[in-house]
Amino acid sequence: MPIKFTYDNTEGLIIPYFEGGGVHTEFCSYLACRKKYPYRVGKNLKSVSSTTLKNIAYRVKFLIDLLEYNDLELHEITFEDDIQKIINSLHEDWEWSGESIRLYASTWRQFFDFLTIDNTLHKVFFPPKNTLKIDTDKDNDFLSHTRRDSRLAVEQETSVNAKWMIHNDDYCDEVLSMEQYWKLFSCLYEMDPVFAVMASSMLQTLLRVGGIIQFPLTATKQNPQWKRFAEMKRDNVESQRLKFVNKGQSFEKCMVHIHTMDIIDSQYLRPCYQERKRLFVEKYLNSKHAEKKKITIRNEYLWLNKNGAPVTIEMIQSAFRTASETLGFRVHPHMLRHTGATHLLWRYAKANGIELHESMAGDIHSWLKYQLCHSDLSTTKRYIKTVHRLKATSLLSSMLPGQIEELETSMGKDVIASYKKAMEAHNEYMGGHK
Repeated sequence: MPIKFTYDNTEGLIIPYFEGGGVHTEFCSYLACRKKYPYRVGKNLKSVSSTTLKNIAYRVKFLIDLLEYNDLELHEITFEDDIQKIINSLHEDWEWSGESIRLYASTWRQFFDFLTIDNTLHKVFFPPKNTLKIDTDKDNDFLSHTRRDSRLAVEQETSVNAKWMIHNDDYCDEVLSMEQYWKLFSCLYEMDPVFAVMASSMLQTLLRVGGIIQFPLTATKQNPQWKRFAEMKRDNVESQRLKFVNKGQSFEKCMVHIHTMDIIDSQYLRPCYQERKRLFVEKYLNSKHAEKKKITIRNEYLWLNKNGAPVTIEMIQSAFRTASETLGFRVHPHMLRHTGATHLLWRYAKANGIELHESMAGDIHSWLKYQLCHSDLSTTKRYIKTVHRLKATSLLSSMLPGQIEELETSMGKDVIASYKKAMEAHNEYMGGHK
């Protein structure tokens, strides 16, 4: 369960605890030392203000809560298998800035370094930092004549990709060509059709992986008016709103078109779901994982893997990592959001017979922000630049869904049929957004 905080105002300390449980002793010791005995955490560290200590505490809490959510034990995880994946996910799926990730990663490094110093067993060892030497201003350094080397030594965090610190003003490197998407779809389908159908749904809805995982099977308390494909078709409903918890824990809504629901129904629910639900009831519900998560027969899940287990964010991310290794090019779930948004914006320009320009950002932002669930105008400008630059380099045509050419014959007919139906639905969906 999530970490909570109480405060010792007399000592200026923060005490982390589990609701209904006890104090998280290692976390508590780290915060106490960081405040009162910083030399026990790291050399050259000084005591921090109450505000800074709160920021440090929330960064560590974020990690511990994330590990708990994914059934990972703090003392069993490793940097390579767990921490590095979380860092990558913050960049690729959560769209955090490189500077924000660096702040969190540096705090996590310090926390695990403290556990080592405190003789607490764990398996997380960050890669060594780089030491950079920066020339100082000798004219304003009154002691420079006493030092042989006037350069200032600065340690550089190595767990975060240095390229993430560079601001990109477009998403060109994050948009898949249709050839790449076909290869991705077929690779995911071979692993488990549920991953391919989820990828298709992300491409159309523009949802992050955390949003697509929240698709309901039927009407729920959060989405009381939710309809399955047959119900939408019966009631002549073209689209419906999905209410979901977005990053930052705020509620957002996005439109889900009947074409997306058709793909989910025809390519996943009808051919796969009944058997997966049987495995969910007969096997998964008897597992320790279900017992720990307090999952019962009353829980309804849309996305179940071939073993009957509810699909998690980590499962999707793992499937995409495997696909990247198999296909030989980098791909992650968030690229489907960028690809779909680029398609949508290009369709908008084509339908209205206009040449996209940044001066139009205000008008475009008013409708694009709804589906993307973002409020920053600069994000819309980045998508405008993406379309403009891809078009200028003649790459846009290969990145847009058009007539489906001959597909790789080594793939099974069911994979090809599923892909064709998904792309036809994608074309119809995008064509309807003018």
